[in-house]
Amino acid sequence: MNFPSLTFCNPLEPDDIAPEAVREQLGRILSSALFGRAQRSAELLDYLVSRHLDRPDEPIKELMVGIDVYRRDARTYRPDVDPIVRIQAGRLRRRLDDYYAGHGRGDPVRIRVPRRGYVPELTRQHAEAPGHARVLLLPVVAGGQGEASIFAAGLAAELRHRLHRDLGNRLIDGKPGFVLPDHGVAPAYVVEGSVRADGVVMRTQLAMTAVREGNIVWSEQADVGAGPAIARQEQLAQLCCAAVLARLGVPG
Repeated sequence: MNFPSLTFCNPLEPDDIAPEAVREQLGRILSSALFGRAQRSAELLDYLVSRHLDRPDEPIKELMVGIDVYRRDARTYRPDVDPIVRIQAGRLRRRLDDYYAGHGRGDPVRIRVPRRGYVPELTRQHAEAPGHARVLLLPVVAGGQGEASIFAAGLAAELRHRLHRDLGNRLIDGKPGFVLPDHGVAPAYVVEGSVRADGVVMRTQLAMTAVREGNIVWSEQADVGAGPAIARQEQLAQLCCAAVLARLGVPG
């Protein structure tokens, strides 16, 4: 999925989020089912966050993590030979991504462990109220010219009409050349599609992506057969619009 680079959480200075709020968020994560069955990830996250809160001005080095968390012998431990910290940090990052993509998507504070380093990054999440999330509609991409291009243009127009009818100003029209402004409320979802034709079959694909998590939340693929093009475009647009409204919790 290719959509504009968007920013939804702004890194905050340590005193912008109260330590109590961070500890509460840590408790939410550690008490979740995802981390309840991942003791090593839970221990590492608890250590990194707690140490950062207790000593915010001190760096967190791989060597100290190996000694403090994984009980490596300080006299013989060599991180370049024993990669346990890097391995467990990678697993922790993936579990945090999974947590915030699911159970933690509405939590007030997001905790990240950067790809290079171990000092946690703390950001505030601004959850959209149900039914008020914005949707960015990208152009339907045609694989080639001719029939595919004509059908893609008609499908894009049908999608724009139906989504605007139901979402109003919550729909952002990402027409060619569109640049997302760096102010205002960013979209929570992106809708995009493609049309390909090989002379025998014309294949259409539509998908909806949750931007913050980067995961596809709905996708539909259909091979378009013979028949009136407008009727087929209407059918596909209606299917997509229903999926979008269901995801946003908006009555259809």
